[in-house]
Amino acid sequence: MELEEDRRNSIQIKKELPVMHYHGDKVRVIYLIMAILMLIGTPIFKYKLLIAQSFGGIIAIVGIAIFAGLTNPKSRWVIVIDLLISISAAFIFGYQVIMSYHNTFFDLFFLANALLAVLALFAVYFSSKTLRGNLLYSK
Repeated sequence: MELEEDRRNSIQIKKELPVMHYHGDKVRVIYLIMAILMLIGTPIFKYKLLIAQSFGGIIAIVGIAIFAGLTNPKSRWVIVIDLLISISAAFIFGYQVIMSYHNTFFDLFFLANALLAVLALFAVYFSSKTLRGNLLYSK
C-alpha cells in the first residue's frame, strides 16, 4: 500500500518538473508576433513587394503560424526546424534592413523589417537554447 502511494507521488513529481532549457513558448510568441506583423505589413507595403514576394510572404505567415503551434519540448525535429526558420528569417529580414535603408531611419518599410529582424534574432537565440537543452538533457 505504501509502495503504491510512493510510486504515485514519484510520478506526480516527475510530471510537475519543468523541461530544462525549454524556451519554445517564447519562440511561439515571437513567431506569432512576426506572423501578425507580416500579415499587417504585406498589404501596406505591396508597392515595394513583387507578386512572388507577396505570395511567398503569405506562405511564410502560414508556415510560421503552423510551426508556432507545433512547437513543443518533446519533438526534436520541430525544435530543429524552429531554429532553421529563425535563422532564415534573420537573414531575410536582416538583408531587407540593409537594402531598404536610404539615409533615414523614418522609412516605415525599413522600420518594419528592422523590427522583424530583431524578433528573428531573439527567435534564433531562444531556439538554439532550446535545441542545446534538448541535446544535453535528453535521455
